[in-house]
Amino acid sequence: MTAITQTYVANLALALIGTERVNDFNDDDASANIARDVWEIARLEALASHEWRFASTIAILERGTAPDAGYTYRYQTPADFIRLNAVYSDAEMVDAIRDYALRGGYIHCSSEAVYLDYVYDHTTVGSWPPWFVTYVAGVLAYHIASTQKSTSETDRFMKYAMDRLSMARSLDSTQQPVRKPPPGTWIRAARGNYRTI
Repeated sequence: MTAITQTYVANLALALIGTERVNDFNDDDASANIARDVWEIARLEALASHEWRFASTIAILERGTAPDAGYTYRYQTPADFIRLNAVYSDAEMVDAIRDYALRGGYIHCSSEAVYLDYVYDHTTVGSWPPWFVTYVAGVLAYHIASTQKSTSETDRFMKYAMDRLSMARSLDSTQQPVRKPPPGTWIRAARGNYRTI
């Protein structure tokens, strides 16, 4: 099996564009130079585009100084923060906090504690799932092509990336456990454990 590396992803993108592949991502040739120039923006854009399960983690945030107005507390987001998935007030993470604001790298809210579910800056290319790799390659192709091709051609690469994003989101969503809500009163009554109080 071929190892997934920056070179591998760059060559997928270059194949989409129809230019020569690179032997190494760090080579000093035109294709590798352009791929390196746009690599970070393409990778970060791809990570920020969905609540990726493979790149999500939980952090308990430290309470900082009070914000100027609106909320009681503010909590600094982690250094590797890319995208917010949800904010919770307890370790069970059942009911998300709905009244909060994300401003300037801080979560502003009135909760005594904050558990943050977020997409982190996942840089280990070799552990990316294949559906994300093809999506990143599409985004990378778009950014590489935007420096070399016409607008109609770059639009084609954006469409390819959006198609890969749709597929990747679908596949990623199957990788998480399904949380079922507690049964409602009708179901509890049918099971004989309905409580009237």
